[in-house]
Amino acid sequence: MMMYHLPLRIRIVKLNSPWQSLFWTFRLLRWKHKFPSSYKEMQWTGNPSTELYMQTVHTWQFLAPFFASKGYRLHTKSKKFEDLIPEPLPPHPKRSVHPFGRFIPSNDINFAWYTPLLWAARDSKGRDVVIK
Repeated sequence: MMMYHLPLRIRIVKLNSPWQSLFWTFRLLRWKHKFPSSYKEMQWTGNPSTELYMQTVHTWQFLAPFFASKGYRLHTKSKKFEDLIPEPLPPHPKRSVHPFGRFIPSNDINFAWYTPLLWAARDSKGRDVVIK
């Protein structure tokens, strides 16, 4: 039987749906990593320590199912480098319309990422976006 440690103060996740709020509050309780209380805790000043860097990666990984439920698949971090790699599906659309930039095929599929407040994703129509 798995035991969970309940914090002294439970953070309630507030969303439009009560069921979603309950689900994400429970998920946050079960999570093993530190979750920032605001975006200010995710800001870096200079080069981040390995601990701060990994906290940022874990935070975005925790949020991935939320964005997936809204039609956005977050790029995943490369195991070898700091680049973000897009999911192969859905493919890029054949024609882009404003406000999305046109797709220029390249052998370089990585997204170099240097700020914890931005993360690359792909929407359900195959367009690459940046989540802030």
